[in-house]
Amino acid sequence: MSIEYEKARQQLTDILNSREFTGQRWLDIWLHRIDSWMNEIVRILGGGVERLLGVEVDTRIGWLLPLLLTGILLFVLGWVGRRLYWGRRIPGFVAEREPDAMETASSWWDKGEAFAAEGDYKEGVRCLYRAVLEYLDERGVLLRDVFKANRDYREEVSRRRPDLLPLFAGITFLFDRIRYGAKETGEGDYREFHSLSQKLVKGGGNQ
Repeated sequence: MSIEYEKARQQLTDILNSREFTGQRWLDIWLHRIDSWMNEIVRILGGGVERLLGVEVDTRIGWLLPLLLTGILLFVLGWVGRRLYWGRRIPGFVAEREPDAMETASSWWDKGEAFAAEGDYKEGVRCLYRAVLEYLDERGVLLRDVFKANRDYREEVSRRRPDLLPLFAGITFLFDRIRYGAKETGEGDYREFHSLSQKLVKGGGNQ
């Protein structure tokens, strides 16, 4: 009786300790369910992208597809939000500005010419470009901000004064080439930028 009892007890212990009755089994079940759900989501998203863009999506990339689409969605939302934010002035909102933010276009222009007279042509170009931005900001064509890129400024000008865009775009492209180019900024570079910027700041944009 004792031997049979011990056998039955051991068999019961083995059964309870088997994979079917442990937490590992339940973990496997849930992992399998999650994997099935993700595969279904990938299949649906892949089909949607294929119908929308006409591009066949390899669903073997698995979980990467939802992550990629989420990243794209966040990027688009951020881009749209940035356009909405920069495209308008917020009533009652005063942004923290740089210490020299109160200087006018005229004072920046004088600074640029002063730097050039001392032989610092690169800084002279920077000040002249700042004069261009302040000039347009003073007239409500754009909203100058330290965090904006030249692309942002060109978009603002294209919306509010499209007639100035060709001249302003030329100024921004020339500034990027001079300011961030590999070669040293010389007097010729400064004179070229001065001549082009003067048409806007001193001539009001008249060619």
